[in-house]
Amino acid sequence: MSLVTGTNQFHENELLAYWNIIQRRKWVVLTVLVATVTIAAISGFKAPYVYRATAQLLIEKESNVSSYREGVAVDISGMDYYQTQYKIIKSRSIAKRVIEELGPALNAGNRTANGDSVNSFLGSIIIEPIRGSRLVNISAESFSPELAVRMANTLSDVYVKQNLENRLFASREILKKLPADISLASLSNKDVMESLPSVVSNSLIQDLKAELIKYESEYANLSQRYKEKHPSMQTLQAKINLLKERIGTEMRNTVESIKTELSGEYKSNNVRIVDYAEVPKNPVRPQRKRNIIIAFVLGLSLGAGLAFLVEYLDNTFKSGSDIEQYLDVPFLGIVPIVKEKGENNMFVLDGVKSPQGEAVKTIRTNLIFSAAEGKLKTILVTSCVPGEGKTFSSMNIAASFSQAGKKTLLVDTDLRRSSLTKCMKMDIGNGLSNYLIGEADCDNITRETEVKNLYFISSGLHSPDPAELLGSQRMKEFVAQVSAKFDRVIFDSAPVLPVSDTLNIANLMDGVVMVVYSGKLSRAMVNMGKQKLQGVKAKVVGALLNYVNVKARGYHGYSYYSYSYNEYY
Repeated sequence: MSLVTGTNQFHENELLAYWNIIQRRKWVVLTVLVATVTIAAISGFKAPYVYRATAQLLIEKESNVSSYREGVAVDISGMDYYQTQYKIIKSRSIAKRVIEELGPALNAGNRTANGDSVNSFLGSIIIEPIRGSRLVNISAESFSPELAVRMANTLSDVYVKQNLENRLFASREILKKLPADISLASLSNKDVMESLPSVVSNSLIQDLKAELIKYESEYANLSQRYKEKHPSMQTLQAKINLLKERIGTEMRNTVESIKTELSGEYKSNNVRIVDYAEVPKNPVRPQRKRNIIIAFVLGLSLGAGLAFLVEYLDNTFKSGSDIEQYLDVPFLGIVPIVKEKGENNMFVLDGVKSPQGEAVKTIRTNLIFSAAEGKLKTILVTSCVPGEGKTFSSMNIAASFSQAGKKTLLVDTDLRRSSLTKCMKMDIGNGLSNYLIGEADCDNITRETEVKNLYFISSGLHSPDPAELLGSQRMKEFVAQVSAKFDRVIFDSAPVLPVSDTLNIANLMDGVVMVVYSGKLSRAMVNMGKQKLQGVKAKVVGALLNYVNVKARGYHGYSYYSYSYNEYY
């Protein structure tokens, strides 16, 4: 039971991760979706309606072939015959005849500017054999429904006539094969009839003649013994007369068939029109509603695919699992997006519980358990580049410790671009730089804040060489002094990559906390900052992920924050 439950939970988490990606990349999905539907709608409404008219033909196989068609008959027993007929229907010769009959109306109705009217016409013809039958649909497409009907019907008529002409052509070929001394009128002569190849090759006539010879031979033998009126003689004579009559009838039938073909009166056709085309009521394309629906589904699929591709190519940090996997340091927690900070930058001190405040308390707890008691008094908070929220995080971490009853000191060690003093709403006055150059002692620069148990030291006046001051012996003495006087000391420092100031003091701290802005810097750049800290033997105790959009549930792996605060508070 536990195995099944675990499997179901895995699939649920996997689906949730996919949904998180879609939500995080929703603008990619929406952009592709809107673009696809818009293109489909514009192209659909700009394209003119096309109508299709369909006529139906029956093409039969020829079963009887005149014996005179030797050398001109074609084997039509297989499917090759039908494929040949379909090609003939779409041949250029038939197309030209149809175009001649339709006249200028063809180009006007199809609005074609192409000079090759034959190819244009053939491009609008569709041949569709009906499977399992000898029927074939001949369809014609046009911008005009009336012209589509004329095209389909005219093509059908022309093909039927062409097929009949081809059969008459075979009759003319037969006439050429007759001996020069035999004319059409002389075919009724008995001697001529018996010399015709169709008669000579007729198996029935030849069998009858063989039987006639047999009876005549018997009659000659009996005539030597009996007279003509003898019953045996009369019986044989009756048989002989009957055979002669049958032979004569078969010969006349064969000759009549030949005379009909040779006279051009052979009108039998194995192709006929079953149904003429009718005026279509609805166009076949564009099917605007269907196209928009297809475009919507396609756009949604492409958008989702592009969203997954962008997510795959995105090598920034977006979750705690990314921190642990790619930065290889403990993950301390997240700081959700704060859309409106208001007048108080220390939201952890807000009277009303908030997701942001609870998140900072979680970070505080993880920091406490990251080292033994009393082993993590001085904490340096830094980031790789400006704008990642290290100052904001330093203030709230310090306030969180003070709220827990710890005597906490917040020190602004960014001597180049101090922003912490402004966020604390204090004047710069004497600060760390004044201490480092010997103008003030530690007690003179330490100030109380409005927050209980929280003290503050500003950066002081800007120094022309901050790196030298922070790397001096006075800085080491300062760290030792404040560490002895306070339970926790939080140092807000300069970014690691642009300047070396932070590297001069990082190894003096009990621990360093890296602030990583969610979805901003590449993994390679953040790892470069971590390597610089480790290069000076700094103790990186963990990293926190700042500016996380938990409401969009794009923070997979720690989805608790996306709903639990609303539920409990």
